Amino acid sequence: MTYQYRPLTYRSRPTPKAVRAFSGHEDLALHPGLSLMAIGIGVTIRALPEGTPISVRTLMEHALESEFEIAAALQELRDHGFLPKA
Repeated sequence: MTYQYRPLTYRSRPTPKAVRAFSGHEDLALHPGLSLMAIGIGVTIRALPEGTPISVRTLMEHALESEFEIAAALQELRDHGFLPKA
């Protein structure tokens, strides 16, 4: 039995689901100084219900990253003005 190689086809435009996920978050997603981790944490924070306390422990319930990675992403968001300085 032989297998034939077929190259993957990539979409040239984002899917509607991807557009909905980042709709309203263009300032985060297009910021040139933020890492992908900080962008993801920022979008996660914006998706939390109003009044939810933002802490490393709270975000660990919603993310797979370690507490050190989340803390670094939060610091990066603070440095770029997306979170108030503590």
